[in-house]
Amino acid sequence: MTRMKVVVTILLASVAIAGIGMALVHGDLRNHRLELKAYLRDAHGLRPGAPVRLAGVDVGRVKSVRARSDVQGGVAEVVMLLSTPYELKISSDSTVSLALTGVLGETFAEIDLGNATNKPVTSGSVLKAGPSSVQSFQELLEEMKKAVEPCQDAVRSGKDRAGQPNRDVR
Repeated sequence: MTRMKVVVTILLASVAIAGIGMALVHGDLRNHRLELKAYLRDAHGLRPGAPVRLAGVDVGRVKSVRARSDVQGGVAEVVMLLSTPYELKISSDSTVSLALTGVLGETFAEIDLGNATNKPVTSGSVLKAGPSSVQSFQELLEEMKKAVEPCQDAVRSGKDRAGQPNRDVR
């Protein structure tokens, strides 16, 4: 009988140690995890570890970003690891776009659920690229140039916006 108690105790201890080891290696086992990919035309400086957001809420991190020259036209492959204590139902017609934290802040990935009419994605699914709100520095300069040109023209002509002579110009 005592030999049986020893065997049962060793068996239970082994299971407990294995469970603790798995929790340490894989993190909190209660979290719902989802690994998703997206192929974007431009990564706009997105880096591994950047936040992944859904409706403005952090739901994961960017696992990796790499250039894929084997895909026609070349794209950036973004792998995202979502991990939440609750289940996320992300529709397969959802899109991923990039945005900035503030004006010159960090680039992050934003998942847009759209209509959420299709079946939910599973781990390993690929989401389509959505419109990015991140501009390159060159695009930003071009927009600034377009905004300033009317002012420059008015100063050169010596007239104000209403077409009247500008008396402040000397």
